Amino acid sequence: IDCFEAFTAESLAAIGGWTVRAGLDFASVRDTNACSFSFTTEAVPQVYTLTYFWLPEAEAARQNKVLPYQRWAADNWIKLTPGEVVDYDTIFADVKALFLLLGVTRFYYDPLFQAEWLCQSLENETGAERVEFRPTLVEFGPVVKECERLLIKHDLRHNGNPVMTWQMGNAKAYSNPNGDKRLIKQKKGDWKKVDGPQAMLMSLRDITLSDEGSYYDNHDVESF
Repeated sequence: IDCFEAFTAESLAAIGGWTVRAGLDFASVRDTNACSFSFTTEAVPQVYTLTYFWLPEAEAARQNKVLPYQRWAADNWIKLTPGEVVDYDTIFADVKALFLLLGVTRFYYDPLFQAEWLCQSLENETGAERVEFRPTLVEFGPVVKECERLLIKHDLRHNGNPVMTWQMGNAKAYSNPNGDKRLIKQKKGDWKKVDGPQAMLMSLRDITLSDEGSYYDNHDVESF
């Protein structure tokens, strides 16, 4: 709660001057889909994050006794799309509009994601550079450490999306002997999703880079 601020994509866009990155964590059939944005500027130390979610209506109805997806949708915290499976056309239209509104210049995605055409189309139609982000310790290690630092300092700001709050509570990490961490993805059929935190971490990738290069240029790691 100490990291909460009431802001929207429109209010941040109106301020301007941000470097905006995005992370995409999409489902292949009927799970939640997430697109997260990070906003940074040299003028302030805080990093602002916004995460958007989509879910098929049929899946929301199936989970109604467990999770309040329909109430969250009524409050505009998640968008329910028609049918039984992921509606990539709707997601593409929504994400494209957000990219253009926010001036996203780079986004990260898992190359194992099945809708490769969506990422290619986003790059072609918005001009944002698409960059692969594989779900490995090498990729996530420095990002998780920086995210933890920002959280401890209350410098990772969010807008109170209850879907994201719930998923952050589900997040568990795998750690290697060096202390590098990555999120553990939920197993098929598990209702405790972490798509939002996964997408947020991907959107934070650039804040772990500097003029000296990657964190891993100067650190030894083990890859699993």
